[in-house]
Amino acid sequence: MSETKSKRRRIMLCTVFILPMIAAVSAIVLLLHAARRIVVSPQPISEVAHEAVVITLANGTSDQKVETILALGKIAPDAKPFIPVLFEVSHDSDPNVSKAALELIHRIDPTATESK
Repeated sequence: MSETKSKRRRIMLCTVFILPMIAAVSAIVLLLHAARRIVVSPQPISEVAHEAVVITLANGTSDQKVETILALGKIAPDAKPFIPVLFEVSHDSDPNVSKAALELIHRIDPTATESK
């Protein structure tokens, strides 16, 4: 009798506790596996970042413009698409902004010229 009782107890434990845990772990594994298949395109993010830089350079305070230019300087070779905007900013009334923009343009492409 005690063997039968012990067997029932093991079956109950398995049914109540272990099987749901196995199911939960399986679900987590499937989610993690599916997450690796999800590909996030960086294109929309880079478009938003590009727009944010352009807006900041056009409408930001002098400090914001200089900080943005310095941040672009950290990716200088990849900041080539910003050269036209940097030429616009190089005419800023704040000489610190103008100087930073011109220096960055020269770092990105020493042969760049302003097109009008």
